[in-house]
Amino acid sequence: MTLPSEIPLFPLKVVLFPGMLLPLHIFEPRYRRMLQVCQEKQEPFGLVLANTEGRPHLIGTAAHIQRVERLPDGRSNILVLGQERFRVQGFRYDQPYLVGQVEPFPLPGSRSQAAQRYAEKVRAALRDYMIALESGAGQHLSIQDLPDESDGLANLVAIALQVEPDVKQMLLEAPSVAEMLRLERRLLDTETQILRYMERTRPLADEAGPATPN
Repeated sequence: MTLPSEIPLFPLKVVLFPGMLLPLHIFEPRYRRMLQVCQEKQEPFGLVLANTEGRPHLIGTAAHIQRVERLPDGRSNILVLGQERFRVQGFRYDQPYLVGQVEPFPLPGSRSQAAQRYAEKVRAALRDYMIALESGAGQHLSIQDLPDESDGLANLVAIALQVEPDVKQMLLEAPSVAEMLRLERRLLDTETQILRYMERTRPLADEAGPATPN
């Protein structure tokens, strides 16, 4: 599907990546209307990260509606699939919801030599991270098969990383596959070290017991 030149924008405290499935709960009247319009036109809306002041970032991902469960009181549970990255060029304010004038923002360089080199390093770093995540934080991250394509790998790692939305937004805004993978390799290494430290120090914390008031 060709990305429309104007799409409704849905600012949230979450970052959507291409290939990512995301469940959402739609309850505000303006976004109920947005959902209705998108379904009627069979077009996506744009999911953008809201900053600390509530304003949307200018790089987002088109959210294609996969499933809608309408509730008796007018609310809806929906499932969306992230597809195209886009850049917001301008805004319209004549609807109950924000409308963005957008252009595609593709992620180039999936076959570059730099991307291929980083992809191999990221695959190894991701395996270490998954082991550390389960051991240090008690979270199980199940990934059956890693994508062969470097851009697919970059998006999968961005989805899997347990980091703050602002960090994920930095990954979404990466100018190339190689740069996205380079950032992910650094993040994976850092997060793995933190998780391993948590695992090493947990027995000491357990032995110390709860703090007592003075």
